[in-house]
Amino acid sequence: MFFDWLTIEQDFGYQLPILGEVAYQRVQLETGEAGSLNQPVFQHKGSFCDQVSISIKGSILKMSGNPSRWNRLDNLFGHTSVDACVQVYNRILNELGLPEFTKCTKLWQRQASETEKAGTVTDGACIREIHITSNRTVGADNVDDYISGLSTLRYRNSEPRLHSNGKSV
Repeated sequence: MFFDWLTIEQDFGYQLPILGEVAYQRVQLETGEAGSLNQPVFQHKGSFCDQVSISIKGSILKMSGNPSRWNRLDNLFGHTSVDACVQVYNRILNELGLPEFTKCTKLWQRQASETEKAGTVTDGACIREIHITSNRTVGADNVDDYISGLSTLRYRNSEPRLHSNGKSV
């Protein structure tokens, strides 16, 4: 088992540096008050057709991609812990001059009015999406039998079936 996708975000509480050449700022028309600087999603490319997405909206930094693929030729076996994935992201952020993600130790409810939904506040990074995968080895002569057997299993609400080529489920 390894992790092949991670989306993580953290509110640092101060305006983060802008990575690209384009940024936008919202202005409250009634008061003229300017909001924080935001930038379009920045696609940071690695060395072997790998890339991660970095989004900065004021003080909030969000990053998503496949940390197990970063600077590697293959993605056959990846990082087996979330900490290792976050370390990869932190190295990238460090290279770009951005603050690193920190571990979340506290989670509490944000104050809201009666008509609003109360959100949550953390003191560190929050994982928003994570994909876990595993690869199986069955031997060259057993591949068709394995796929055939796999095609008899239900997945969520789908009906089990083997495609007509006999090679995919």
